[in-house]
Formats: sequence, C-alpha cells, structure tokens
Amino acid sequence: MADRYLVKAEQLESGKDYAGALKVMDEVFAMQNEHELKLPDEILYKYPRIAMSADSVRIALASVNTYLVAAGKQGEFYEEALALSLLAEEELEVSEILPEDTCAGKEEGDACWMELANHAGCYIWDEYYNENQTVTWSGSCSFRAARANGTITRTTPDIRLDGKQYGEDSETATGRLRYGKFHGQWILRNEFGLVSEGPYVDGVRHGSWVIQSYSNLKERGKYTHGKREGSWLEMHNETCTTKTYRQGEEIASWQVDMSNCQGW
Repeated sequence: MADRYLVKAEQLESGKDYAGALKVMDEVFAMQNEHELKLPDEILYKYPRIAMSADSVRIALASVNTYLVAAGKQGEFYEEALALSLLAEEELEVSEILPEDTCAGKEEGDACWMELANHAGCYIWDEYYNENQTVTWSGSCSFRAARANGTITRTTPDIRLDGKQYGEDSETATGRLRYGKFHGQWILRNEFGLVSEGPYVDGVRHGSWVIQSYSNLKERGKYTHGKREGSWLEMHNETCTTKTYRQGEEIASWQVDMSNCQGW
C-alpha cells in the first residue's frame, strides 16, 4: 500500500499537482508511523522536494534537515539536500520594506516596492514604477512580500502606441518570487505579442534570454545584472544580425549568415 501511494505521488508530481503529491506523501508517513515502516532515503529526500514545490517551505526545511541528520554525509542525496535546505532558508528570509522604499510618491521609472492590488499590505519589487499600472499576483504572500510560484498581471488603461489610441493593455509574467523579487526562470507576455523568456537573479535579468516581438523580431543573448552584455543575435524577416553590447549599450553591429539564427 505504501508503494502504491508513492507511485501515485510520483504521478501527481509529474503532472505538477504538487499539493496533491504532498497530501499523498503525508499518507505514506502516517503509515510509516503506524506500522513502523523503514522507508528508503530516496523517499525521505523526495518529501521535502515535493513540499518545496507545493510552496510548503517551512515543512520542506524541517523535513530536509531531518533527512540530513539521519542520512549524514554518506547519504545518497546529501548534496542535493544541502542545496534544498539553503534554498528553503532563502525563501523564508524576511524583506525589510520601509515606508520610504515603497512606490508611494515615487517618480515614474523609479525602483521601489509596489503594493499589490489584490493583496493589501503585500509587495513586490518593481524595477520600473508606472503609477498608471494596476499590479496583481496569483501566488501567496507572507511577511509583507509576495512569494512562491504564480503570475503577475500588470494592467494599464488607455495606452498610445505609434500615434494610435488603444484600450486597456495587460501584460503577464509567470515564474517564482523569492521574498518579493523575481528569481529563476520567467516568461513575460503582453497583448501585442511580445514574449520574453529567461532567468532573473534577485530581481534583475541575469543569464541567457530569448525575446520575440510582435513585428516578427527575435533576439537572443545574455543579460548581466540587468543589462545586455556581449554578443546578441537578432533575426528579422530574412536577415540575421550580430550585435555587441557593453553595459547595456550597443557598440557594434553586422549582418551574418542566416544559419546563425536557425534553431530558435
């Protein structure tokens, strides 16, 4: 019966139903306590991993530390468990959000803590403040900061683009927030067809990104601490261009063979 529960938990985890998988794992541990079962180390490590995915960070931290104590350095998943323990501790860090650091009274384009429209008293870090935007978050909040997995939706009423008046604009960003800041892989989309995908570190873009705009323009390259850096490829219609950036500034550009822009 315990094995059947474990198989079910794995199926739910594969289907990204982490809350369901965690509930099934709880059943396994209840059976362990009742019948004094000996569970393999793999299960003892899998439980905190699923708990972390289910945003039960405190449970994940407590259970992974239990595994580390029980298995010791000789444990099969010792290094993975250490990394998970550090990640859980980072997730539980408390952001100090001072009144002067919030977006109230700030100028457009300032970096500040934005209060969410659907979570009173809960904030996300905004690198570019727009006072006309309404910002919501589908995930959870704790200690005044948005956290875990979810989708940020930014809504701007009545915008003007290329001399034309448009109605309400909505853009979304899906990924993980760590104490109110973008962290890890994110996908950003807006109603005009712009799609950007890549990693954030502590609230800023850092790593390899792919960007596709509504005008059939594709770009690929790296950000370093929020700024474009090094060689970028740009594909537009039937042309492929290499551009070189330094600290976010374009310093060189030349066309290359289309084979360089294939495989996106």
